[in-house]
Formats: sequence, structure tokens, C-alpha cells
Amino acid sequence: CSLLSTLFTIISVPYNSIIIARENMKLFSMMGLLEGGMKIIVCLMLFLTSKDKLIIYAICLALASVLLRLAYWWYCRRYEETRFRYSIDWSKLKEVGEFAGWSLCGSISTLANMQGINVLINLFFSTIVNAARGIAYQISSVMTTFVNSFYQAVRPQITKRYASGEIESMRSLVYQTTKMSYYLVLIISLPLLIILPEILSLWLVQVPDHTVLFTRLVIIATIIETLELPLNTAICSNGNIKWFQLVTGTIVIMNLPISYLFLKLGYSPQITMIVAIAIAVLAQIARILFAKLVFGLNIKEYLILISKLGMTSLIAIIVPLLVRWKLQDIFRLDLLIGYIAISLLYILIVIYLVGISTKERATLNYYVNSYIEKYRKK
Repeated sequence: CSLLSTLFTIISVPYNSIIIARENMKLFSMMGLLEGGMKIIVCLMLFLTSKDKLIIYAICLALASVLLRLAYWWYCRRYEETRFRYSIDWSKLKEVGEFAGWSLCGSISTLANMQGINVLINLFFSTIVNAARGIAYQISSVMTTFVNSFYQAVRPQITKRYASGEIESMRSLVYQTTKMSYYLVLIISLPLLIILPEILSLWLVQVPDHTVLFTRLVIIATIIETLELPLNTAICSNGNIKWFQLVTGTIVIMNLPISYLFLKLGYSPQITMIVAIAIAVLAQIARILFAKLVFGLNIKEYLILISKLGMTSLIAIIVPLLVRWKLQDIFRLDLLIGYIAISLLYILIVIYLVGISTKERATLNYYVNSYIEKYRKK
């Protein structure tokens, strides 16, 4: 069933890409909501059957995936790009093949790094430790999916502006996207970092050893990796990605031998995540240097932006930490919900007052006021 879902996912990549390239984000979001709804329905259906629930779950998920891919195909028939022509453009095939090949190298290095660390942990520790790491990455994937939903809407614009020669406009969009992506992750991650033990206790009841520390380190790594998305798109916009993928892929894969060395020396399993964070920082430095070469990224401006993001994060964590310290061990579900609400409100206020520029604040005020006026007229 997983292979069937994967097959249809691969086949539907061009159709998804066309929807993103044409910036039809309304359809994209509707399909995302539909996918989430179908998964919930599949889970609820398990209560209605007495047969093997795992098999039923796998079959229903596969069917849901196939139906969604067919829906994408049916909708995209209206676009000229999806109509088949039985001819081969060798120059285009070579161009796309080279780009896809080097992109695949980068993806393989990331995949090998992720799965290789799982193998290392199995070699040196028990499967319970690997389960703790799996839970940490499950939480991280939710955060990443949330940010990617926003990023999908911006990515076509970065590529289009580079293609049309609007380099200055593209650089500005890269800065803005970096800032907004980071703040989206920050809003989710800060409260989660602080009250993670309580959240995991509610979710899992019996929390495996190392899970809390693993998850906190994974969240920190996810925050850092969020900064790479806009730079990746901008660098890859010119199509010449051979050296970029080779260099960043090599840096990422170095996590494996370095982690193995530390584990061999007797370090705890968390060292693999500390190494991963260091590798993520090093890979980001490489991206900044490539961005300077490809589209003239102003490194000073970019570092000022990163400093501002860091300062905003430090200010945003003060009140959530103080409230958590005051509450100490009297956390109940109602207090937990109240804490999250207060933390989110405070973080949003800090981002509004400190994290964005005066011009961005004025633009935000304009859109909010326009929405309020529109709502009043209704």
C-alpha cells in the first residue's frame, strides 16, 4: 500500500508543480484540507471494523492518496502544460535531467543522513532510544509542514523574479520570506520547548527516556533549517546547481561519520542531534556564500537580519519562561491551555513591536484595517 501511494505521488509531481507555478494556492489549500479530512475519516472508520485494523488502515490511506492524485490530474487537464505530446526535446530533456540528477544527489545525502543516524542509534543503543528520536521527528515534521504550507505560496515568486531579471526585488523577497518563515516556526516552537514534558505526558502517557531532550534539540535544528528554504530556492533558480548540491550534500552527510566517532567514544545518543545542529549551521554558512556568488546576496544585510531574528527570539522567550517558572509543578490541563494562549499572544506582540520593520508594520496595519472594514460592510 505504501508503494502504491508512493507511485501515485511521484506520478502527480508535475501536476502539483503546475498548480504551484500558476500560484493557485486556493486549490492547493483546499486539497490539503481534503487530505487531512480523509485521514481523519480513515482513523474513525477503524472503530467500525473488527478485522485487522492495521491492514484496513493501510488500504484506506492508499485509496485516499490515489483519489487525491486523480483529483489533481483531473483538475490540471485544463492547463496546456499537462497535455501529452509524443515527441522528445533532447535539449530540454538534458537540462531537466541534469537539474533533477543533482537535486537527487542532495536529497539522497539528506535521506542517508536521517536513516544512517537511525542505524547508528540501533547499533549503540536500544530501540527505545530510536523510538524517542522518532517521536521527536514526528513533532518536527508537523512544524515543517506548517511552514512549508506558507512557503509554497512564495517559492514561485522567487523563481519568477530571478528569471525575469528582477534581482533586487528577489533579494527583498528572500529577506521577507526568511523572516516570516522563521517567525511562523518561532510562534509554535517557543511554548512547545518550555512545556514539552507536559505536552508529551498528555500525548504519550508513558514518555520514553531521552524523548524530551531529543525533541528539544530537534526543534532547535528545525528552527535553524527553516532559514535555508528561501536561500535554496533563490540559488537553484538559475538551474546551475551542481556545485551547490555537491558542497551542501557533503556537509550534511558528514553528520554520519562525526556522530559515529562521538558514539564510539561513549557519548550519549543526544550527541547525534548536537552534531546535526552544528552541521545545519555550517551548511547554512555554505548557502550564504553560494547566494553571494549566484545572485549577489548582501552578507552584511543578511547577518543583520539573522541578528534581529535572534534578538526577537530572546525577548519572546522571557515571559513564557517566567510564567512557567511561577507555575512550577502545578500544571493542569486548563493551566496548560491558558499558558499556551498567553505565550502565543506575547510572542505575537514581540514580533509586531520588535521583529518587523516600521514599513512592514504599516503594511500589516493596512491589511488588518481593510479586512475589518470589509467585515463591517458585510
